[in-house]
Amino acid sequence: MPDPALPSKPSTTGQLLASFSRIFGDETVTLRQVLNVLGDKGLASALLVVTVPQFIPMPLGLSNLMAIPIALVAAQMALGRHTLWLPRALMERPIRRGRMVLAMEYLVPWLLWIEKLIRPRFPGIWSPIGMRIVGLSCFGIALISLTPLPLTGWLPALALTVVALGLLERDGLVVLLGLFLGLAAAALMIGVIFGLIEVGGRLLRAVTPE
Repeated sequence: MPDPALPSKPSTTGQLLASFSRIFGDETVTLRQVLNVLGDKGLASALLVVTVPQFIPMPLGLSNLMAIPIALVAAQMALGRHTLWLPRALMERPIRRGRMVLAMEYLVPWLLWIEKLIRPRFPGIWSPIGMRIVGLSCFGIALISLTPLPLTGWLPALALTVVALGLLERDGLVVLLGLFLGLAAAALMIGVIFGLIEVGGRLLRAVTPE
C-alpha cells in the first residue's frame, strides 16, 4: 500500500522538496532518509541535499563547516563516480526537522520558479568529460563556501542548487546558469578579499604614526 504522505504522482524536484514538511513528521531526519525520498538520481540529488543547509542563517564558522559535505560530493563528481560515498556519521547524523523546513522555505520558491523554464537541453553535458568538468567546477564553488569570509556563503549555495536542479531535470542550460552563478560567487569573494585588504590598509595607516 503506498504511503499517503508521499506525492500521489511524479513531482518535480521543487514540488517534492516543498512536501518535505508533510513527508517527514518526526522531530529529526537523517541525510540518508532525505536521499531515499529523492530517489536514486546519483550524485545530483546528494549535491542538492547537502547544499540546502547553506540557506539557513548560521554563524560564519558553522556555515563553513556545513560546506564540507558539499566539497566531498563535488569531488566525487569530478572523479567520475556515479554512486555516493559519505561517512556514516554524516549519513546518519540527525537533522532537526524545523531547520530543514526553514531551509525549504528559503529554497523552494527559487526552485519552483526555475522549474517553469526547465526542459531537456544540451545533452553533451552528460558525457563523461562534461560531467567531470561540471564536478570540478562544483568543487571550486564548494571551496568558496568553505572560505570563512562574510557575504560569500549564499551565492555559492544558490549556484550549486541550480546546478543540481539542472542535473536532476536533465537541463544543460540550467547547469550552465548555475556555473555562471558560481563565477559570480568567485568574483564576489575576490571583491570581499580586496575590500578587507583595503579596509585593513586604511586602519593600519590610521594608527601608524607619521
